[in-house]
Amino acid sequence: METINYQAKVNELLGHLSGYGYCAKHLQSFKRVCRRIVDYLSVYGTFDGYIQGYSERFGVKLFPARLSIIRLIQCWIEEGRLPSRIHPLRNKETCYERLSDSLRCLVDSYVACCGGGWASSTRYATLHTVSSFLFYLQQCGGEFSAVTEENVWSYFYDTKSDALLRGHGVSAKVRHFLRWAGGSPGGECYALLQTMVPAIKSSSKAYDCLTEEDDRRLTDYVLGDGCGLSLRDTAIFAVARFCGLRACDIAALRMTDVDLAHSRLCVSQRKTGVSLELALRPVVGNAIVHYVMRERPQCSLPELFLVDEREVRPLTPGAVGEVCRKAYRLAGVRRDDCGGGSHLLRHRFAQSLIEGGACDSAAMRLLGHTSPSSLDVYPHNYRHAYGTRRIRQGKQ
Repeated sequence: METINYQAKVNELLGHLSGYGYCAKHLQSFKRVCRRIVDYLSVYGTFDGYIQGYSERFGVKLFPARLSIIRLIQCWIEEGRLPSRIHPLRNKETCYERLSDSLRCLVDSYVACCGGGWASSTRYATLHTVSSFLFYLQQCGGEFSAVTEENVWSYFYDTKSDALLRGHGVSAKVRHFLRWAGGSPGGECYALLQTMVPAIKSSSKAYDCLTEEDDRRLTDYVLGDGCGLSLRDTAIFAVARFCGLRACDIAALRMTDVDLAHSRLCVSQRKTGVSLELALRPVVGNAIVHYVMRERPQCSLPELFLVDEREVRPLTPGAVGEVCRKAYRLAGVRRDDCGGGSHLLRHRFAQSLIEGGACDSAAMRLLGHTSPSSLDVYPHNYRHAYGTRRIRQGKQ
């Protein structure tokens, strides 16, 4: 039986996509999937087996977009059919590129002025969100001073069905830009536009925070004898609960980030790019040491937490959430299965800081936030309790 050179086939497919005009972001998605399946196919040789065992290997479900990419790769390798339809992003100008020169310069100035501390993804999203809004008004014709409130609202709502077209995130970004532009010389029309943009309420789903009893039951189970979690999962829980890190930061932790000699954890946050240094509590340090000494695979990968099923690879952020949900189920906490993942433990960490008397600046630093307004995302009940306690202490 002829052996298939999967790597060569994949390289030929990527070359075709690149020459056919697929955007760089879509090409990156193809490359990411190809890296994951080439080794598997070289050993087992079946796409169906890869798809069925995906969630078992990585702890996350296979998204439809990724499944469609796998099927395209399968069609090429098994049937020799290359993707031929025109990709929707092929040779498509963005709203930013279709803006007038003056508006493009204004958007560039805004991002340069206000985006110094933003992550690259935030700068990209903000630039294209603002550009989309300005291009929509540009298509309405005439000067911005002649734009009516109906024109602005039609960007956010379908006037016929009254359905919401764009939500809180777009509204907030647009209003922040217009506030900045309205304060510049000759920006009176932008200040007027700001008053027309609807302040859309956030539709983010808020999860109930862990109660003190649930938190005690959870930590007693995970850190006690007879826990049903592996040493890796126990260490992940300890980092999430007692360091308050996001799932993406836990998954990206490296061996060199753990400084046992000085009892500290040094993290470069994936969301903000800001470095964060935390005290390494004994319960966290011991859990990490037990995992590294007894369970972590011997390999050259720099990441701390690894998956060792058929292939050794770094853990994904989605798998970190699955670990936390598994701990909830085994400990009998949150039986309603209403979600939360690792962020529930981050909220509990924030709650313990405030209940311990930490001020907002200290809580900001330990949580890795760059803006005081970031604390507003945490449930108001423990912020309110903190304020009430400070008032009572002042009266005493």
